[in-house]
Amino acid sequence: MMKITKKLPRYGDKRLIKRFALFPISIIQNHIKDTRWLEFVVIEQKFAEGLTDDFWENVRFINK
Repeated sequence: MMKITKKLPRYGDKRLIKRFALFPISIIQNHIKDTRWLEFVVIEQKFAEGLTDDFWENVRFINK
């Protein structure tokens, strides 16, 4: 028997992802827009509820 080890995300769960921003990634936080591209970035994401589906929402950049 196979054991499933992946946990499904719940609303409000957070995660960190590391990506290379080949195209511009913009995050608006406290009415300030921060855009980064052509560099490695670490993004904090929060699992959010949408009208038709659920998604990971970008919250802020971790590194400067």
